[in-house]
Amino acid sequence: MMKEQLLLLAMILLPMVANAHDIAVQNADGVTIYYNYTNNGTELAVTYRSNNYKYDPDRYMGNVVIPDEVTYMNRTRKVTSIDYYAFYNCSNLISITIPNSVTSIGNRSFYNCYRLQKVIVSDIAAWCSIRFSDDFVNPLYYAKHLYSDENTEIKDLVIPNSVTSIGEYTFYDCDGLTSVTIPNSVTDIGSYAFVGCSDLTSVTIGKSVTSIGQYAFSGCSDISSINVDAKNAKYDSRENCNAIIETASNTLVAGCKNSVIPNSVTSIGGEAFYQCSKLTSVTIPNSVTSIGKDAFKYCSGLTSVDISDVAAWCNIKFEDNPLGYAHHLYLNGEEVKDLIIPNSVTNIGNYAFLGCSDLTSVTIGNSVTCIGMSAFAGCSGLTSVTIPNSVTSIYVYAFYECSKLTSVTIGNGVRSIGEGAFSYCSSLQKVIVPDIAAWCGIEFGGPSSRYYANPLYYAKHLFSDENTEIKDLVIPNSVTSIGRYAFPNCSGLTSVIIPNSVTSIGSSAFENCSGLTSVTIPNSVTDIGSYAFVGCSDLTSVTIGNSVTSIGNGAFSSCHGLTSVTIPNSVTYIGDEVFSGCSKLNSVTIGSSVRSIGKKVFDGSDIPTVISLIVDPFIIEGKTSSLRVFTLNTFNNATLYVPKGTIDKYKATAGWKDFVFIEESVPSGIEQPLSNTKQIKIDNGLLTIQNIKDGTFVSVYNANGTFVGSTISQNEQAIIDTNMQPGSFAIVKIGEQSVKVVIK
Repeated sequence: MMKEQLLLLAMILLPMVANAHDIAVQNADGVTIYYNYTNNGTELAVTYRSNNYKYDPDRYMGNVVIPDEVTYMNRTRKVTSIDYYAFYNCSNLISITIPNSVTSIGNRSFYNCYRLQKVIVSDIAAWCSIRFSDDFVNPLYYAKHLYSDENTEIKDLVIPNSVTSIGEYTFYDCDGLTSVTIPNSVTDIGSYAFVGCSDLTSVTIGKSVTSIGQYAFSGCSDISSINVDAKNAKYDSRENCNAIIETASNTLVAGCKNSVIPNSVTSIGGEAFYQCSKLTSVTIPNSVTSIGKDAFKYCSGLTSVDISDVAAWCNIKFEDNPLGYAHHLYLNGEEVKDLIIPNSVTNIGNYAFLGCSDLTSVTIGNSVTCIGMSAFAGCSGLTSVTIPNSVTSIYVYAFYECSKLTSVTIGNGVRSIGEGAFSYCSSLQKVIVPDIAAWCGIEFGGPSSRYYANPLYYAKHLFSDENTEIKDLVIPNSVTSIGRYAFPNCSGLTSVIIPNSVTSIGSSAFENCSGLTSVTIPNSVTDIGSYAFVGCSDLTSVTIGNSVTSIGNGAFSSCHGLTSVTIPNSVTYIGDEVFSGCSKLNSVTIGSSVRSIGKKVFDGSDIPTVISLIVDPFIIEGKTSSLRVFTLNTFNNATLYVPKGTIDKYKATAGWKDFVFIEESVPSGIEQPLSNTKQIKIDNGLLTIQNIKDGTFVSVYNANGTFVGSTISQNEQAIIDTNMQPGSFAIVKIGEQSVKVVIK
């Protein structure tokens, strides 16, 4: 029974599959049009002849006139729609007449009708109300020309007063239109309504319009003026060819070639002039407080931006700046090359002068407190900049790609410089810093582009004024901390004196200062930041004060000139790769308080002599590990000197036991003759060394190699209370020199 029912259903459906149309009616001109019943059989929709609509191009040919009503079997019905695919692939269709009765046109109704030349409509009001589902639905996409009858093309389009809304896609790609007048009766213009009307030169929009849809005038490249008589219109959109300027006034005239925005305008909306390729100049009044995202994107012809007040310009909230396209700024008709930011300005806004490549100099008023993000980015003509003392913040990418900038002066009020602030300022030669104390306290952005925040990364040379380079850097006594990235790449420095007031040295503070030859870190310092002296390739001597408790990762890595290092007893933590790449090291002394030694600390350094003062050795990465503390050559060939009575502990501790040669007591080979200029005096255990350079690190060990004490010389002498008994031997290390003495 079930099979019989299915067979009967198939027989019933067979005619529906074979014929896509319900009726076929011939017009008076002899053209047959195919229809389907709609709305419960009371109305008609134009459709195709058979189910093979894609392969039936000849069903509609030449000139086709769709009637507004059809009589069939003595019944008359309105034609209210054109069905989907109705004229699909009708490549020989030349013209189509659409009656006022049609209210909707279905998907791809006129797809591939590429010979279509005319769309004829007798009532524009009716045409404006048709619902088009996409661009291929509207026959204008192919025909390009709209006619009111067989012989009259519509070029100057006047929308009737009866129209309240212009639908989406209504005049899509209608190249024949040259002007459009939209009356006060219209309240909204649909998306894509006039898109691609490439011959359109002028548009007048009535005062009742409250909404202009997205892409409404996109691609209308020949428009020379849009007259908007709309008060407080809200625009939903992109690519409206000047039409999305928000204004509190009743009138707005904005020409696509030379646009003068009236003083009533307070905001230029997102994508307002998007793709207006013929826009060459724009005048922006003081009343504008914001410019939206992509407002001038792809305005490839824009060459000038004219303003009348620099202070007002600095206060605009930019999401897009026309200067990024025009590159030329005019003030009251004259091009600005030497920019003066007036004293009335407190903030230079984000993107304020972005891309203004013709600027050659900038004078910043002494009331400015911050320079915004990308404020001068791409100002490739700038040669020098002076940041006044009033400025406290320079935001990210502020001077990005100012490729001709040769000098920058940083005022003493600056507290932060954002990352990328001076990225790709490849011509920088001078950073002028009148106040080193203030400079040491600046917070430089990072870490993703840590160097680029600091202009020294490119300049490499630090100056105290226009003509005086700082080579011997003296950090003032008022400084308590040298900030991270303070002097990176400053190859002009040859020496640094750090006072006892400093307690910490920040990460990468002196990174790649390749001209430095010696550094003394005073006893006041407790922390040496990661990579603080990395790449100081000419550094031959470093003295670490006896208050330092931690040495950060890579702090002295790639310091190729170092020959010996003494890590004082105060240090408890040695980070990863601290002395990695220090290939000339021949001796290392590790203080007694060290409790942690990081990975690959001496990677790339084959060290003949290693002195450890640690009494209770702990596990370190050994020679079987890829992260070993010492190189294989050091483990296999160096002599490890350890405190008396601890050799068995070392031989039992992982990592340390990998040293092939381990000895107790002080190495005998370190004694050297004392310079004739130096004098040692000993009185009741108080040891005094005279005639030595200030800042020299001096340490004392007993005959067993146990650390006794240390200091840093001042006033050409060093004094250490050894508390050793008279008659006992001591090893005194003065910088790189060692001597054995007898305590008296």
